[in-house]
Amino acid sequence: LWERNPQNVDTLVDFGNSYFLLARIYGKQGSKMQAGLTAKKSQRHLENALGIQPNRWDAYLPLGAYHYFAGNTPAAWKPIKALFGIKGEKAQGIMELKQALQGDHPFQWNARYALIEVYQKGEKNWQEALKYLDEFIESFPLNPLPYLKRAQILELKDPMTAVQAYLDFAARCAGSELKCTKKFAFLAHARAGKLVEEKGQKTEALKQYQAALSQDTGVYPERTKELRERITHLGLTQ
Repeated sequence: LWERNPQNVDTLVDFGNSYFLLARIYGKQGSKMQAGLTAKKSQRHLENALGIQPNRWDAYLPLGAYHYFAGNTPAAWKPIKALFGIKGEKAQGIMELKQALQGDHPFQWNARYALIEVYQKGEKNWQEALKYLDEFIESFPLNPLPYLKRAQILELKDPMTAVQAYLDFAARCAGSELKCTKKFAFLAHARAGKLVEEKGQKTEALKQYQAALSQDTGVYPERTKELRERITHLGLTQ
């Protein structure tokens, strides 16, 4: 379709998104170089689309993500990136992700979530991450995922603040306030237990691990195994 009409903005954006989504798959599989080279192909098509239609806001989401991660690789990767022409700056990527919040397109929530991930995992900025997360909580008040994400972000501020957030979330899941399945309480208690264990509170860790196992439905078998191993390692009685 692109070859038939290389100036069609819709096709350029679709083509760019396709390459970017493929790059994400390679990245999840551990093929970082292949991911980078594939994402670079998306850059050309997206920039061409924006050259024709600068207010094509949905094109800024994959372009911003590409530029951010291209500029956020370890220093050892610089010669390799230069060899293959992979260029990007973190600041540029963040700016483009924010531009993707404009207009009326179906990927605005994806852009917001991308900014949460960038500020939480890349920039370690819990205040900015929470700012974008609050929009999810306001718009989807019954969805448990944003509340769990909030506790995860608060770990950047203070582990014990995060513990309380995990426990508050588990309590709300136990009631009818949120539309939760047992796996959310399992995750909350398990993480709270790990955080208090790191603070040397073995008795409280046991309490939280047992609370997690009481909600275990086998969805996360590796985490279940880890909890049982932690209890054994600490010399605690289940």
